[in-house]
Amino acid sequence: MRNIGILFFSVLSVSLLAATGAYGASLYVHYDASDSANVVVDGSDIVLSLTDLSGSGFDATSAGGAGTLFYSDPGNLSPTGLKGVDTNNGFHNKLLVLSAAEQEALLNFSGAAASNTGFAALVVFKADTILGGTVRDTVLASHGNGLTSPGSFIMKYEGGVPQVILGGTFVNAGAGAAVVAAGETVVLAVNYNKATGNMEVWDSENNTSASVTKTAADFSSTQSCSLLAVAILAKVWMA
Repeated sequence: MRNIGILFFSVLSVSLLAATGAYGASLYVHYDASDSANVVVDGSDIVLSLTDLSGSGFDATSAGGAGTLFYSDPGNLSPTGLKGVDTNNGFHNKLLVLSAAEQEALLNFSGAAASNTGFAALVVFKADTILGGTVRDTVLASHGNGLTSPGSFIMKYEGGVPQVILGGTFVNAGAGAAVVAAGETVVLAVNYNKATGNMEVWDSENNTSASVTKTAADFSSTQSCSLLAVAILAKVWMA
């Protein structure tokens, strides 16, 4: 496996769903940066916010976030010509999504989400640049330290391999998995079943899934979720 370092992402699309029954799910939050109507920028194309298309009103915002994210220029599009939110080769560049209170009805299975049967998440992004060094390529995170916090949900790539953390429990594609290369567009998906505790992660790079068991609990965080939280990353977009 190649020694991959920092990924700079451009995020195309992010969706989070709350499962409400055997065959039901409600769209909890959805961002689509491929349509410029959903992206608020200033005069320098710096992203100020992304509109939540789910109807929940949970817009992603730069307020309280960090760094500078740009809306993709014509030279940095997806293979199909879509624009996205570009993390701009910077450290910890991010937007804030889902405050601590807004996570409750999605991730707190001991409280506001107790009647739900689980949740699912889907992120589409393009890896713009791969650098050398240690990799912690965070795509979406509700806490800065998934090891120590029971209230954590993190989707990332560790060494170019998909990894998801829920309440301090890790699941990844394992040794020998295909790694992400610069220029590739990747789909990363997670599904959690409250009844069985099964958390399954799938990514398009490997076209395989891996799973782990985690007993339902309060997985909401005291921190806001960060989108494109470049924790030694590169560029990311959302469409």
